[in-house]
Amino acid sequence: MTIFEKATQVGAWIKCFTAFAFCTITLNALTAQAQTGSINSKPPAIEIPGRPVPKQPPSMRFVVVRLNLSTCEPNCPQWIAAEGRIENDTPAALARLLANPAYRKLPLILNSGGGKIFAAMEMGRMIRKYGINTSVGMTSFVSCNPFAVKDGSCKPSEDTKTYPAYAFAYRGYCFSACPLILLGGVVRIVDKNALVGLHAPLDESHPFVDHFMVSWHMVNGKKVIISRKFVNRTYLKPKKVVGVTAELKQRLLPYFTQMGASPAIIDEMGKAAPEKMNVISWQNGAREKLGLVTSNDQLLSLFTTADHCKSSGAFSDNCIFAKQRKPHIALPVDRL
Repeated sequence: MTIFEKATQVGAWIKCFTAFAFCTITLNALTAQAQTGSINSKPPAIEIPGRPVPKQPPSMRFVVVRLNLSTCEPNCPQWIAAEGRIENDTPAALARLLANPAYRKLPLILNSGGGKIFAAMEMGRMIRKYGINTSVGMTSFVSCNPFAVKDGSCKPSEDTKTYPAYAFAYRGYCFSACPLILLGGVVRIVDKNALVGLHAPLDESHPFVDHFMVSWHMVNGKKVIISRKFVNRTYLKPKKVVGVTAELKQRLLPYFTQMGASPAIIDEMGKAAPEKMNVISWQNGAREKLGLVTSNDQLLSLFTTADHCKSSGAFSDNCIFAKQRKPHIALPVDRL
């Protein structure tokens, strides 16, 4: 005889370490009452009833850029422009780009409000592995903006496979989890006109109970599961914890040591609530003391202007020669 019973499965906490109001969801192993054997089916996508999904900025994208200036052709600086929200799949996107060894000598110019903390740390390690330099700035594109155009019509130039653009420290920012990517750079530059900031993570837990319909029968006095079907999920009262938890601290401290940064960054994170930002000042040298920059006086122009390509200086690796190149004659795309 087959007997049906309703079993409940208590879900693990869904931990969201948020950076700039973005969260990372990690699921622990699930356990069930009166369950024998393994779970073969996955519960549906997690949606919190009654909670509207907040509008998020676009996910981070990467494009290879070349300075659009006649005075540097045919030997102009190139860089990787990174803009948008850091998601769980962002490290994979960066890895695909860096699979081309030619791009590993280009600096990464960040413009981001943050995102997933652990994804940012993964990207930082990747950047350090390849010996890439990092900085903060806004890339202003010529002709079209690949970050804004969604239909695929904005394409790179045919000869260099790059987007013509300019870089500006003014209005460039790297907030929340973004500085964790910045730390990956061998040389790290945040111009005095750019912003870098930290705030407290928000650890939000959503406990839930999953309900299943289980079909089983007795064999030699033992219960044998025949089938197990998900019925529904009941959400319990959510809980928020503001600040760097012990678990998160255990992961951050080794990362700071690896990157040559100060553990005092954790203290700076605690000086601003999740909805606010602790902007690290350039004037008092705090950026260099924390290890966010390698030198407080270095400027973004070391990576992105024509002058440093006129000689084989310390930062001329990203000066790429292109035969018979002429700049695009167009005004920068309006980024306001």
